[in-house]
Amino acid sequence: MSLFSDRVKYAREKKNLSQKEVAEKIGMSQQGYSNIETGKREPNLETLRILRHILEESLDFFIGYDIEDDLGNELYELYAEARRLRTEAEEDLEYTIDNPEKDLEQRMKTLRQYKEELKSAQIKEEKAFNMFYEHLIKIPGYEEYEVDKQYWVDIYDSYREKDRRIAHDFWEKFNSL
Repeated sequence: MSLFSDRVKYAREKKNLSQKEVAEKIGMSQQGYSNIETGKREPNLETLRILRHILEESLDFFIGYDIEDDLGNELYELYAEARRLRTEAEEDLEYTIDNPEKDLEQRMKTLRQYKEELKSAQIKEEKAFNMFYEHLIKIPGYEEYEVDKQYWVDIYDSYREKDRRIAHDFWEKFNSL
């Protein structure tokens, strides 16, 4: 089987659809559709368009251009949000350490609170990342990309840096008006 046919089958099974159900929605025989999943037949463009719509995945995913599927993208967004919250908790804790309150008792209470928030955020980040990664490694063709967990952490860092640069460039232009 090809990567394309593996991913079509994967997407169909993820949607809990039978070959017969998909074939009926496409308007072809079950055998014809089965031949697509086994790599014996390639769909025409119209069939591919309908198939993409039924299985709710991008054409880039089916042809192997994208590593992750739609669920993988959503899980990555959960990880990114959990990581953002963990970063905020770290910043809150650092700020409190660097800018101590005069009342020692209140300072200790605030530090304990931020420490607990950071611990919780770290656990959520790790769980979200593991959910994403465990899902991703089950996708047909993933092993061909030879990417590990650190790759995805680095991807997040590069997106974050790009966002910072874009925001910085925007404010530089805005301030020069």
